[in-house]
Amino acid sequence: MKRWQVAACPKLNVDGAFISQESNGGTGGILRSSGGAFQAAFAKPVFHVNSAKQVKLLAIKEGLQFINNLQIQNVIIETDCLVAVQEIASTAVNLSVTSSLVIDIQKELGSMPGVLITFAPRSSKGGT
Repeated sequence: MKRWQVAACPKLNVDGAFISQESNGGTGGILRSSGGAFQAAFAKPVFHVNSAKQVKLLAIKEGLQFINNLQIQNVIIETDCLVAVQEIASTAVNLSVTSSLVIDIQKELGSMPGVLITFAPRSSKGGT
């Protein structure tokens, strides 16, 4: 299992879970200070979803809204979904099913210059 590492600014670790048989899932996140102390958390169910990637993108979007509501300027958002991080960082035309969600995240990030989204692999489970 990967352990939390000290950072120069707060970290928000987000994740999503997908139940394919029910087309439902959930998103959540834990915000820690730069020293690792718990600050806040969120959890939210999601309905009518089609993939784990969609739920993980929704977790990132919820995380952005969460830190925006808390009025936090500088934060690192960590996710275990490398594909989501790559799609958000890409300037290429995205024709995937989740393209509108990626575009929404990119737009929101554009107004939050102190926010960085990074990939943090989980060694205890397979990331997507």
